[in-house]
Amino acid sequence: MGAYEARFFTLTVTGAGAGTGTVTATGITCTITAGSTSGDCSETFLGEGTSTSVTLTATPNSGSTFTGWSGHPDCTDGSVTMDADKTCTATFNLAYTLGDVNNDGKINTIDARMAQQHADGVITLTGNQFLAADVDQDSDVDSADATGIAKKG
Repeated sequence: MGAYEARFFTLTVTGAGAGTGTVTATGITCTITAGSTSGDCSETFLGEGTSTSVTLTATPNSGSTFTGWSGHPDCTDGSVTMDADKTCTATFNLAYTLGDVNNDGKINTIDARMAQQHADGVITLTGNQFLAADVDQDSDVDSADATGIAKKG
C-alpha cells in the first residue's frame, strides 16, 4: 500500500464596505468594521479527498446590511469546498446614507432641519434616522451635524 500525504488548505475571511458585521464558521469568528477585520479570520482545514465543506455565516450589526460574498469564485453562496487555499470577502454596507435623515434618497434642508430639531430637543431621532443624522459619527446629533447636512444638500 502507498503512503497518503494529507493536504491542508486555509480559508481566510476579509471584509469590504462601510458597514459592520461578523462572519462565523467552524474555527472562524471574524469581526468586520468598514472593511477592516479583527478576531479569528482564518482556519486551516483538511482538504483533498475529504470533501470538506465550510459554511460561512455573515451577520450584519444594527445599521448595516450584508450585501454578499466575493473573492474566490467558490465563495459566492457562502458554502466553500476546501480543495485549495481560498479567500472569501464579506461586504457589509450601511443601511442608511449619512445625511439622508428622512431616507428619501436626497440630502437637503429637510434633513438638516430634522437634525437641528433633534439637537434642540424638539424631536427624537432613533435607529437609522439617528445614525444618518450623525454625520461626524461622534454618537451625538448636534448643530454641527445639522450644519454638515446643510452643506451636503
